[in-house]
Amino acid sequence: MRRLRRDGRLGQCQAHGCEAVYVDTTRNASRRYCNASCTARAKVATYRSRRRT
Repeated sequence: MRRLRRDGRLGQCQAHGCEAVYVDTTRNASRRYCNASCTARAKVATYRSRRRT
């Protein structure tokens, strides 16, 4: 089992309607979403909002 560093790297998913918590293991602590499906939903929502205007 891999050991995770716990130095303030917990984050909450920024996708609308998702309240999941994750451990950010990226080097620069840039993770925003809990998984790929939340990332895809956020990107689709952003794309659709641009297309409406």
